[in-house]
Amino acid sequence: MMLLDIYGYMDYRIFLRDYYAKRKASKSYFSYRHFARKAGFTSSGLYPNIVKGLRNLSPKYLPKFAIGLGLSARETEYFRLLVDYTHCTNDGSRSELFAAMSVYLPDRVKRLFRSQRQFYSCWENVVIYQALHIVRIKDDFRTLATFLRPNPGLVRIRKSINLLESMGLVVRSEDGYLCPIHSNLMGGEELGADLIRQFQSSLLDLGKTAYERFPKDSRYQISETLAISATLAEHFRERLRDLHHEIVQQALQEPLTGQVVLQINLQLFPVSEVSP
Repeated sequence: MMLLDIYGYMDYRIFLRDYYAKRKASKSYFSYRHFARKAGFTSSGLYPNIVKGLRNLSPKYLPKFAIGLGLSARETEYFRLLVDYTHCTNDGSRSELFAAMSVYLPDRVKRLFRSQRQFYSCWENVVIYQALHIVRIKDDFRTLATFLRPNPGLVRIRKSINLLESMGLVVRSEDGYLCPIHSNLMGGEELGADLIRQFQSSLLDLGKTAYERFPKDSRYQISETLAISATLAEHFRERLRDLHHEIVQQALQEPLTGQVVLQINLQLFPVSEVSP
């Protein structure tokens, strides 16, 4: 029996990451070496390198991973399509692969993915969801429009509210107010890197216009270009990951007395090749 529902993933690396974490939590003896022996190969570093994106899962090793994961024949075929979908960079080919994958998805998962893809298709859906933790409204969306910067407009706000209600992320209280069902909404990775990349790009576009929309004392924007070693670059990446985790945990632990919806974008990327 599978530990995870593979049909809930649109990126095989994230599925492998979550599988290992859940397996390790339930069986302390489980390791990359243990998985390699079960799957029928010798390299204990292959699994983590694939998860990190340092290597791709090749057709040679895919059947072995299916054995190690304990996939059924149907799950293996979906896994094969999932690997191809994750690797594919052509939009047309990705659409064809997604259509092929959809054949294997239960109806409930198809509906969930469709709704989630809509949710992350534009920035205002996420921002409005968070804003509803602060602004109490019923059906007069003008209050929300005034609160948001930039103002998406009443038509787009109404569309977002309808989507949030259809997904069950927002419900009506007894007195008719719109109420989010979670203190904060995390996740989205399972939908795949392409959708998350598009969503993040829309948030970066918001950042470009923040200079004009907000005074300096209400925002923090800085850029640094540094010539450093690859070792220090990896250290900085780890520091940013730790900072991200710390920020999220503090936000989740704060009492629900929000006053502002805050967007934080963290970026670190090379602008050169790595010198030997």
